Amino acid sequence: LGCAFASAQQSFVQTITVRGAVTINEVAITAAMQTKVGSVVNNTQLRTDEMRVMDLGYFSAVQILVRQVSDTGAELVVEVAENPVIREISFRGNTVVTTESLTAAVTQIQELGKIYNNRYQSRILEAVEDLYAEKGYLVGIDRLQPDPESRGTLLVSIIEPRVNEIRLIGLRRTNEKI
Repeated sequence: LGCAFASAQQSFVQTITVRGAVTINEVAITAAMQTKVGSVVNNTQLRTDEMRVMDLGYFSAVQILVRQVSDTGAELVVEVAENPVIREISFRGNTVVTTESLTAAVTQIQELGKIYNNRYQSRILEAVEDLYAEKGYLVGIDRLQPDPESRGTLLVSIIEPRVNEIRLIGLRRTNEKI
């Protein structure tokens, strides 16, 4: 998140312009903000508004800029970078649970053809962990994010722990080979 604010004493918001929104409606973005047309420009509130828009989950970046249009009037420019629309899900590192089972579980949360929402991450993690737990495994997720190399792909990189060696220490009466 970044802020770039003009120094404005008692400037009032005359207009709010949203840039970068393709899939997400401007109304949804401005509805998340507490600052409205007619509000006094308040830098602290604008930072909070950036976080509120980011918390919608649909954006990788949000920045609110203030442009003075008159002595007492300002335009807010809300610049957003939308997450991609997810067209496929790619799993890496899974051997215990099938890709088909993982895809079925994840697409119940993050639908294909819809914009990726960061707020779904914990639910996706839980769904993957549950599938592994049903088979008696603990699992780690190394990466859960849109793939930067393949736009429209949600990348889920799984770490399946492996036991390399079991060593028994302190045996006195029991044979180690039992």
